[in-house]
Amino acid sequence: MFISFDTFYNSMDFTKEEGTNWGNILSHAIWGLNKEELLTGFSYGNEDHLKKTFAEAKTAGIIYQPTKMGVELFMWAYGHGQENTNDFFKPNLEFPNEQKLRLGEGISTKKAIEQAKIDKEKNNS
Repeated sequence: MFISFDTFYNSMDFTKEEGTNWGNILSHAIWGLNKEELLTGFSYGNEDHLKKTFAEAKTAGIIYQPTKMGVELFMWAYGHGQENTNDFFKPNLEFPNEQKLRLGEGISTKKAIEQAKIDKEKNNS
């Protein structure tokens, strides 16, 4: 999964004080989630750094892979705990943003990007 730094920053709804220290908060959060085995295979940094492992990166951000336990916890938090974790990326499974945070378009997966390319090619045919 990919999350741009802008999307991360906006979704965290930082206070002014936290906003000046968001890089340290990001580092703490990512390493903590990794320690608890909720995500794995992460990397974060500028676009050039990310393109080494995620060629589709168009901006600075975070790349990570949620673990099965991480997906289960996220799904339980949104009331989908009884559903199969393999359904996590299905378009019909919704995770509402009740806080009305400005998430932007900076969240994606390789599969979603590939599907968007296929859809665009079909529409241009």
